[in-house]
Amino acid sequence: LGEILDLNRDDLNWRLTVPRDGSLPEGGLIPSFISWPEGNNPSPNMADHGLRLTHIRITHPDPSSLIAMMEALDIADLAEVSQGEARLSFSLACPNGEVIID
Repeated sequence: LGEILDLNRDDLNWRLTVPRDGSLPEGGLIPSFISWPEGNNPSPNMADHGLRLTHIRITHPDPSSLIAMMEALDIADLAEVSQGEARLSFSLACPNGEVIID
């Protein structure tokens, strides 16, 4: 997943995983990880626009290897994984209905 960088802006401090070559694992199907060590996560201060991430779908040519990686990272429960061309899909609940980004 790369090295862990300590970053900051204004009164926020966070840690982020960044691979040395700048690419994300599995062609971007596995995310960078962020940690707010001092508990100052900025999300409670952001406006609520009524959007909710309801589902993440990942397709991968070898889903069992991707699931194994996700289990090792303790994130297997965050997405539905199936076989297919490598891609991500997100479902959002919005004030005007569901939106799917893929």
